[in-house]
Amino acid sequence: MSKQDSQVWLRSLSTKKRRDVLRHVAGMSPFMAKRFNDRWEREWGDEVPPYALTMVWDPDDRIFVVTVPELPGCRTHGATYEEAAANAREAIASWVGAARALGEALPALRVERHLLDAEEVLTKAVG
Repeated sequence: MSKQDSQVWLRSLSTKKRRDVLRHVAGMSPFMAKRFNDRWEREWGDEVPPYALTMVWDPDDRIFVVTVPELPGCRTHGATYEEAAANAREAIASWVGAARALGEALPALRVERHLLDAEEVLTKAVG
């Protein structure tokens, strides 16, 4: 989904529906959403947050399709891997900008920790 497509999709929803969807995804009350957004602004400012991407090759259309799991409806594509990744950055920025404009909470970043073999051994030895 291009930046323009994501903006059209967001505009197609009523303001109340957009707020409900974003609150549901974030699981926050309006008060907590404001506190979360304030903290987010202090930590990230205008930077594009590092949300996780899922990128798959579509052999029929010969494009890379990118989905951002934490941001509902945030999808884009590109003819090359690099183009798809760049378009994903724009799509995330657009989605985050729309959520901020609506005063909605941004979904938390998904964090996955992967231990190296040496760390696993140390963890088992200490624990």
